[in-house]
Amino acid sequence: MPSIEDTRDGPSAHTGPPDRTAAQECDIRDADCPASRDELVSRGLLGRAVGVLKFIASRGSVSLPEMAVATGLPKSSVHRLVQELVREGVLIQRHNRYAVAPLVFEFGLSSPELRLLREAALPVMEDIYEFTHHIVHLAILVEDADAPQALVLEKIMGRRSSIISSRAGLRIPLHSSAAGKILLAFSGPAILEQTCAGPLPRFGPNTIVTGAALRQEVERIRRTRFSIANEEGSEGTKCVAAPIFGRANALRGALSITVTDAVPVDFENLGAVVRVAAQAVTRELEMRGTENGGAATSPNGPAQSAIRGGLLGPG
Repeated sequence: MPSIEDTRDGPSAHTGPPDRTAAQECDIRDADCPASRDELVSRGLLGRAVGVLKFIASRGSVSLPEMAVATGLPKSSVHRLVQELVREGVLIQRHNRYAVAPLVFEFGLSSPELRLLREAALPVMEDIYEFTHHIVHLAILVEDADAPQALVLEKIMGRRSSIISSRAGLRIPLHSSAAGKILLAFSGPAILEQTCAGPLPRFGPNTIVTGAALRQEVERIRRTRFSIANEEGSEGTKCVAAPIFGRANALRGALSITVTDAVPVDFENLGAVVRVAAQAVTRELEMRGTENGGAATSPNGPAQSAIRGGLLGPG
């Protein structure tokens, strides 16, 4: 499963020669599947369509054999389903591969709460990048039939940033990323218990792989108000994150800074930076309100003032 701290982009999608079997061509693992095959087969038409959409979104673009192998559905059924989704504008077909259409992106942007969060966070994220030249992520918690995960809502990087495979729309594990651990620490106890009870796969040298250790980490995060992922998502990648709150102190998301350069990282200093930035986004959300929105405030907000005052140094 991908992580926000994955360090390098993988190879481009591989279609394979035509004489290979579907399973060989697809190289599909159980972890890649949108749900267990039996569960997806037993779902109704809408459930199957959502499962297929999730799978396509997780891989960028897929072929018909890949979808059939991953879902366990007959190839003819998958073909009818995706052709209907193409006709409705939800999927696009290029050559023999399918990808999510811009219409789905429009659906996401239509959420008032997500739109407000993005608008409040983006100026702060831009200032963080300007002064550190480190990659900045905005993530939110997503809960569905599968295990809770973090969803990357926005990512800012530049030409001087190291290339990492995270992207807006990517789902990442909660236990192995700084943003994910923030969401664990400040969400309800059910999210933490569900995560601790499930498998905690290792993605980097320092990934937390036991529920007891994860609970201890969450307690530390609640005290310090920021999280650290030191080569937990992948080797050589370090990250800090802090919580963003909305009205009634409800958790709205996590702001994170990712460092992939082979240089020592002062986690305390970088943690202070991300805390200040997340607090600025929180104040912006409080000023705008979460229900009816409001006019944008001055771009010289608290986080930007702190940056220009010297809290952040060049990365």
